[in-house]
Amino acid sequence: MIELILIAYAWIAGYIFSVIGTENDSRPVVIERLFYSVFWLVVGASMLSTLLATKVLREEK
Repeated sequence: MIELILIAYAWIAGYIFSVIGTENDSRPVVIERLFYSVFWLVVGASMLSTLLATKVLREEK
């Protein structure tokens, strides 16, 4: 259960970080927001795939 909470947190944190500060649209700020929003999305997706893989592999034994 804690894994799902961490995955949701990672996705939400990436989204919130990408929307915060839209009034500062300088190039470095936009690049930083894009990097962190994509980074947290990838972290959340990898955590979800790891969780699913461990559940599937555990059931096969």
